[in-house]
Amino acid sequence: MQDNIENKNSLPWEVDPNQQDDVVKRGRKPGQLKGMTYNVPRRKQISVSLLERDIQKIDLIAKELNVARSKIITELINTHPRVQEVQLS
Repeated sequence: MQDNIENKNSLPWEVDPNQQDDVVKRGRKPGQLKGMTYNVPRRKQISVSLLERDIQKIDLIAKELNVARSKIITELINTHPRVQEVQLS
């Protein structure tokens, strides 16, 4: 299992960086003035205790895809098969 840390495909599901179908365009639109409100979902900071090996996996994936850790974790939650089952019912 230790060898799988370097392998990004070691997860039982895939994170597709090109999947844009459910992504909402956020932030300031071209030509929009500063100081206006934007369509940005509210976030809440939490603390989560993870195993060191899991943090290493998240860091490797984040580095490969050039995105933040929180983005990786959000994608993993949204694409996890069990979460998909809960959303369908």
